[in-house]
Amino acid sequence: MERAITLSPNAASGYSALGRALNYAGRPEEAIPLLKKAIRLDPLPKSFFYYTIGVAYNMTGHYDESIEACKKAIKDEPNSLYAHVVLAAAYSFSGQKEEARAETEEVLRIHPKFSLEYFIKTLPYKNPADKEPFMEALRKAGLR
Repeated sequence: MERAITLSPNAASGYSALGRALNYAGRPEEAIPLLKKAIRLDPLPKSFFYYTIGVAYNMTGHYDESIEACKKAIKDEPNSLYAHVVLAAAYSFSGQKEEARAETEEVLRIHPKFSLEYFIKTLPYKNPADKEPFMEALRKAGLR
């Protein structure tokens, strides 16, 4: 991905992909500026860009920024399962229980058979312990 950015420095998708990989590598502080650049470079940023930066903000304790980013993702793609999941976690992390539960309802509306255990297993974090805070926030939001 670094090579892709070197070869095509104005390709938003390269910055987004590298940002996502850095999140999974446990390096969200490095992911945030790359994801901001992806959003800036793309004239019509994809919802994926927004909820991916939302993950990075959650991982770094910037919950208000995560909420704002996820709302943008949902505005662009109202049925984005991942955007609603990340937003539920952001609300949960920030102690906004009612909002977190409302997002849980949205997750279950979109995917009635949603399984937190399965969802967490699909996330390829380098350090499995990086999943724990996210999973706990989603449990507090009411996902099972």
